Amino acid sequence: DANGCSSTSNQVSIQDVGINQKSALNYLFVSAGYLHLKSDSEIDLINIYNLNGQLLIAKSYSNAINITELKPGIYIAHIKLNEGARAYKFYVD
Repeated sequence: DANGCSSTSNQVSIQDVGINQKSALNYLFVSAGYLHLKSDSEIDLINIYNLNGQLLIAKSYSNAINITELKPGIYIAHIKLNEGARAYKFYVD
């Protein structure tokens, strides 16, 4: 247009890198102050980030991670499996 703007939009997405579908999590959910995880593949490391990219929690595998210190909001769980890594969004209320 006259202001130099165009009608295209930029979209951001999280992509799986180097991982096959069988190695994905069976479930990830928040309940009673814990992030619960289950996977058929071995989970090596779980990192929890806020939306500013700050690392808040780094844990070796556990099927339940205490997240009671997190404030309400949206977070990213970056999960390193033995075949690759995957990121999941979750909400704390």
